[in-house]
Amino acid sequence: MPLLWNGAVIGWVNASVADGRLLAEPGCVSGAAPRSREFAAAWKREVARLPSR
Repeated sequence: MPLLWNGAVIGWVNASVADGRLLAEPGCVSGAAPRSREFAAAWKREVARLPSR
């Protein structure tokens, strides 16, 4: 699925479930995800919203 930040598509997310656990792995066009606290907090909130089944 696309990874958006501040109104721009900056990459993608591969999400899967293994052994009942959600795995969400980002891929960023620039090679690395933004390092801001805001991005880290938003990432954590969005991953928590994904269903794990």
